[in-house]
Amino acid sequence: MKKHKFKLAAVLKLREAKEKKIKSELGEIVQEIQKVKERLQEIDNDVDVLYSSQEQSVQTPAAGRMVRFYPEAVRGLKADKVATLNLLAALERRYQRKVEELKVAMGETKVMNKLKEKDFAAHKKQVMKKELETLEEIIMLRPKENSQ
Repeated sequence: MKKHKFKLAAVLKLREAKEKKIKSELGEIVQEIQKVKERLQEIDNDVDVLYSSQEQSVQTPAAGRMVRFYPEAVRGLKADKVATLNLLAALERRYQRKVEELKVAMGETKVMNKLKEKDFAAHKKQVMKKELETLEEIIMLRPKENSQ
């Protein structure tokens, strides 16, 4: 059987490469989201630590500057948390856009694969038809050889 050559193989290869690239970018975004979530957890833990240390420092004699430090530190951490939440929201929007892009890329790859399968089936059918015709010719020539 003659080897099948898909004419759009290069296009298929490009679509598959694009899909892989988008998947890797999606993985990077997921890692960034995870880091931001961990940072949010750290901020919450730091705020808890500040509140507990403030309670301990109020129970003992402390300098005025130390007492003023805690509200400022908490305010700073809360501002950092707001900025981090904004970053998280931006990353999640980017994630959703990338998921949509991946769906489109996967659809394009699937279409190309279906075209390849359809082309291969047509090729196989054509080759089988040609082999059948050759076989019929051979069969038709045999009786002529036997009669001579």
